[in-house]
Amino acid sequence: PSPGSAKGRFGAVGLPTQGPAQPIGFYAKGCMTGAVALPADGPTWQAMRLSRNRRWGNPAMITLLERLSQDGAQYAGWPGILVGDIAQPRGGPMFNGHASHQIGLDADVWFTPMPARRMTAEEREDLPFTTMLQKDKFLTVDPKVWTQSRARLLMLAASYPEVERIFV
Repeated sequence: PSPGSAKGRFGAVGLPTQGPAQPIGFYAKGCMTGAVALPADGPTWQAMRLSRNRRWGNPAMITLLERLSQDGAQYAGWPGILVGDIAQPRGGPMFNGHASHQIGLDADVWFTPMPARRMTAEEREDLPFTTMLQKDKFLTVDPKVWTQSRARLLMLAASYPEVERIFV
């Protein structure tokens, strides 16, 4: 994308705007103010792909991710979550990877259990995510990969009243 394009402008910004948190627009066409970053490491989460600077979100989203990681460890037998993209510091369209994630209210939670150790920055960049889909069938969950522990984590996330939709 050219530096003057929306993708170029939003992708070049390193920090959020000051002021109250507010989504502007919609998931696939918008931006945000007052974003906060998910810390790279927490007791029950690790953020992935740190070089992308996409750990920013509405404070309510960040709080929900932290809660899911803690509840998942306590109630779903999940050792911790790996969090992929949330949004850029001011939201907006991204250079690559997503049409959504523009207003800080959606996040990628990987179905890969968090390892018992802190991964290096390089490991966080290179670790492939676990796909739940069968390779030869469009939008069909692979029963060889899908597990009861993944189902418990998904049901836990779906149980929060703040959650509107989940894509697997």
